Formats: sequence, C-alpha cells, structure tokens
Amino acid sequence: MTKWFDPLCQQTWQILYPRKKKSCTGRDYLAFRIHDGESSYIAHAWAGQYQGPEQLFHGQRMHITGYWVTYNAQPLLRCRTLSPTEAEPQALRRSKTRVRLLLYRMHPTLKQFVRQVFSDERLLQGFMSLPASTGYHHAYPGGLFIHSIDAAWKCYRNPELKGQDKDTAIVAALLHDVGKVNSYTPEGILTAHGRFVDHDAETLSLLKSALKWLDTQDTQLGLLLRHYLTWHPRKRGIPQHIGALWVRTADQASTASECQRRGTNEHSPRQMANRT
Repeated sequence: MTKWFDPLCQQTWQILYPRKKKSCTGRDYLAFRIHDGESSYIAHAWAGQYQGPEQLFHGQRMHITGYWVTYNAQPLLRCRTLSPTEAEPQALRRSKTRVRLLLYRMHPTLKQFVRQVFSDERLLQGFMSLPASTGYHHAYPGGLFIHSIDAAWKCYRNPELKGQDKDTAIVAALLHDVGKVNSYTPEGILTAHGRFVDHDAETLSLLKSALKWLDTQDTQLGLLLRHYLTWHPRKRGIPQHIGALWVRTADQASTASECQRRGTNEHSPRQMANRT
C-alpha cells in the first residue's frame, strides 16, 4: 500500500484517464489518476510547476516525483517531474558505456585523479543515484550521473579540444556538479547544506584532497583543471583557456537537450546559465 501520507513521493505509477483542465482562475493543469498495482489516487500537474511532457496517455507508466496534499479529504499528488519509465534506464545504460570509454582513453594521471575522487564510496553512491536538480533538468534518480556523463561526452566529441586539453575538459565536465551529492535528497529536495552552500564551492571542497595529489604529479595540470572547474562568465568574461568555455557549453547543452526532451523549453538562456 502506498504511503500517501508521506510528504514526498518518488515512485513509478501507471497513468489513468489523463485530461487537460483549467482551474476556476484560468490556470491550465493535467488531471489524472495514478495506480501502483493496488490502489489509485488523484494527481495534478500544473502548467509551469512541473517538468515533463504536456500530454499523457492512458495506461503509460511514468516515474513521478512530487508531494502529497489533502483535497476533499482525499490524498492528491502534486507532480514535480514526470518521466517515462523507459527513459532513465536507457540513458543510464548508455552513460555507463560512455564512462568506461572515457576512462579507457584518458590521460593516466587524470584517470588516477578520477579514481581517487570516487574511492569515497559515499560520494560515488550519491553521484550515481541522486538527481541533478530540484525539478529543472535531470530531476530523477541517477540524473546527476547521466547529466555529468553527457556533458563529459560532449567534450570528448568536441573537435576543438585535443590531447591533454580534451582530457582535462572531460574530467572537469564529469565532476563539475559533484558537489550536488551534498545538496539534494533522493527526492530532489535541497538539503539544509544545499540551502547554505553553493554546489560549485562544495565541488571544490570535495575535490580538495584529490587536487592536492594532482598538484604533486603535475602542478600545471592541477591549475588547468581548477580553471576549467571554476570559470564562469559572470565572474570573468573571458576564460584564460578556451577549454573552460567548452566545459560550460557542454554543461548547458546537456541541460538544454534534457529540457527539450521533457518539454520544458520555457527557460531563457540566461535562466539556464544561472541554474545549471
């Protein structure tokens, strides 16, 4: 039996009788029932307040995150994300294949650096299982890993990057959001830590020990990786090295493609730059 009284929901459901409706104040929303194999409940997805497709189909299965409220003395799920169940496993399998290839052809020193970072099992588990945002992009279990691999893969495929510069960009893209392991819960909610500490600063904190090791191996490479990880156009208009720009571009391209796939195109480029 679903514990609908728990405030947060993250579960796979079957969609029943979806329809588009309009509230008495003129706001659009999707109304449908969700079924878990035993019981069914009412669910609403309000326009502009959820991430996912604009149209649902009777009988399809979706991974849904959201929160429960009481409506007419009955539980009602207000959705934050709606994800086709076949999307995440396929993307996860592709990401695991890609990361093996990326590590196989990577500069030996950077490969050892990545291994040191993920020797922390708690960090690795969070990186593999947590969402990448609270509802903006890749907001489902495993989304952080999928988004990070996608950004790294875009750097790998970028013809403007070559040799050690390419490998450094791949590592920076792979790890650019690793600080989010301390920022989000599995349900995609900001933790107390995440509300007070910017995830970019948290990334550098988590990488501190491994970066110190990298400095002992190649000081210049350590500086270059830090630059790729920290450059942002709001802080410094032109990067010292163009690879930093390509890492930022890969991050935003991954976010944009996910938003387009899920039908959340309403965000402007400025909003995307601020929220990824």
